[in-house]
Amino acid sequence: MITKCAFCEKEINRIPSRALKKRCFCCTSHQIKYEYMVGIRDKNKITQKANEHVRKYGNPKLIGRKHTEEHKQKIRNGCKGTNQGKDNGMYGKTPWNKMTPTKKWWEEKEFIKLRKECLKRDNYKCVCCGVYQEEKNLYCDHIVPYRICEEHKINNLQMLCGSCHSKKTVKDYHKYKGFYKRISCELNNS
Repeated sequence: MITKCAFCEKEINRIPSRALKKRCFCCTSHQIKYEYMVGIRDKNKITQKANEHVRKYGNPKLIGRKHTEEHKQKIRNGCKGTNQGKDNGMYGKTPWNKMTPTKKWWEEKEFIKLRKECLKRDNYKCVCCGVYQEEKNLYCDHIVPYRICEEHKINNLQMLCGSCHSKKTVKDYHKYKGFYKRISCELNNS
């Protein structure tokens, strides 16, 4: 159904149910302009509501605000309650993602070849729970973690499903806790 925009009088095609309304608009900006023009919306009331909001909840964030040098120095040193500078719990510490050495041993050709052999040896099943999985859902796990032995051997590898692998990783962390602490200390000191 063809009607006219109430603001610019441009012809617009509307669904019959929407065209039956008293006023149709080609865009929302024309609707808002029309409501201001007619007096449905009042700019004074809108600004008054905005001012009440500012009084209630504080000033909105000021764009382009500049700090004094004294305030900048306070931020650098760490104001009380700001968790900046020396007050921050992570000050001078190594982040968790940099704690352990990151070497992509799982992309080495030797490991990929051994993984395929291990899959065939374990018949595409999890060693712990015995559940048959697809090749991509199984993890090739080192019995003694690679970070400790730093070598790939077929008798040190086993196939695990996702849940068994995560449980074993947690057990390994608790079993070799001293090793992981030593690594983190070495990283923090360097």
